[in-house]
Amino acid sequence: MPSGRSLPSIDSVKSDFLTFCLLVADAGVQKWVVDTQAMMCVYYDLAGNNIVAEPIPESGY
Repeated sequence: MPSGRSLPSIDSVKSDFLTFCLLVADAGVQKWVVDTQAMMCVYYDLAGNNIVAEPIPESGY
């Protein structure tokens, strides 16, 4: 990742969505894609590389 910072998990950020967006952008994320059938969230950098793929919890919502 360009900034050298680690990508925070959405579950680890106990704040609002805008704060999460700023944190992942600072970690080098350009976009993320949510696959609701596979229950995965994939984060991509500016070059289009998959930098993190994490499962979406199925319970608790």
